[in-house]
Amino acid sequence: MTTYSMSEFITDVCAINAEDLPPGRTLEKIVPLARRIAGESDWMEERFRQYDPEQGMGINLIHDGPDGPMISTVCWRPGFTVLPHDHQTWACIIGIEGVERNIGWRRLDDGSRAGYAELEHAGEVVMRHGTLCTLLPHEIHSVHNEGETTSLSLHIYGRSLNRVARNEFVPEKNIVRPCPQRKRMG
Repeated sequence: MTTYSMSEFITDVCAINAEDLPPGRTLEKIVPLARRIAGESDWMEERFRQYDPEQGMGINLIHDGPDGPMISTVCWRPGFTVLPHDHQTWACIIGIEGVERNIGWRRLDDGSRAGYAELEHAGEVVMRHGTLCTLLPHEIHSVHNEGETTSLSLHIYGRSLNRVARNEFVPEKNIVRPCPQRKRMG
């Protein structure tokens, strides 16, 4: 069987992203490629399995084009939870190692009150190797690693998260605020 390299994956994702299709259609084309690259191990590096102890996660950029897409690995420390957030671009996330819960949220208010948001739980996916979830730009999710080992996932975004104004939510307080920029590893 022919292997699929990370450089081929990046080329393919960039070509699809350049088609400027609606996000749902783009994701339909990205999903089989994400499944294919997750089945390969040649692209894995030990640095992808490291996390920043203060931040609770390790983000390692693999590709960050000026007009998108952005591809990274995210390593989550055991017991870590990241607050609900959106991406303001399409996202495809696939499990590589370990187990993490990807929790979906639905916004109930109309967004007209600054700093205010009502959310409700909208389901979850237990992510393991090869488990995949997709998000449209407005969709909200959080991630929790309730295991005793780190978890690792591959994240593919339509645009660089460094170039979009994302939102972070605190559901129990009905707060929405700008999502902080996460520190990158390496």
